[in-house]
Amino acid sequence: MRLLEFLERELPNLTVDCGKFLKEIRYGRHGFLYRGRGDLQIEKYKKFASRVNSGRKPMNTSPEIHTYINNKFKGIFKWWVRNGVFASAGKDTAEFYGQVYLFFPIGDYKYVWSPEVRDLYTRAPKNFSIGIDMNDMIQREKNLINELLSTYKDTGLLDAIINVRYLSNEISFNCQHYYLINPEYETELRKELTT
Repeated sequence: MRLLEFLERELPNLTVDCGKFLKEIRYGRHGFLYRGRGDLQIEKYKKFASRVNSGRKPMNTSPEIHTYINNKFKGIFKWWVRNGVFASAGKDTAEFYGQVYLFFPIGDYKYVWSPEVRDLYTRAPKNFSIGIDMNDMIQREKNLINELLSTYKDTGLLDAIINVRYLSNEISFNCQHYYLINPEYETELRKELTT
């Protein structure tokens, strides 16, 4: 198989390390996932350790909202989804966060995404309200968050890649390690997959 030869030559260990993921996305026949990083340049590929279980500090959301959302997600999916490694089937979404790379989780992984929410940051409140009717406002904000979280699921990854409606939706991964691969390999990977 030409694809395996190409991968072994250019991206050794990918088919072994990411076999589960490759099977789930049907070996990229319908597309890949992307991750944006602004702090590095990768010539071919690079392996990273994830920090899902660490105390990730949110960039734009208050710690209180982040903790509330993470605790809700942990109750539903048994892991802190907002501490995950974020990817998207849309290059434009990944590009917002920096240089775009192909994303491949290594070994076992879990994921969570919503068909209804492109980016939870843009839909959830950034802070809990402070004011005269604080308790009422906080409850309304929590209700909004709970409504948004009810749309999330941990199945249908291929649908998130195939369905053009979902291309820009964030997908949070819980994996120990992952590869970021220079996008110059995407064309060759696609070509090999369609021959």
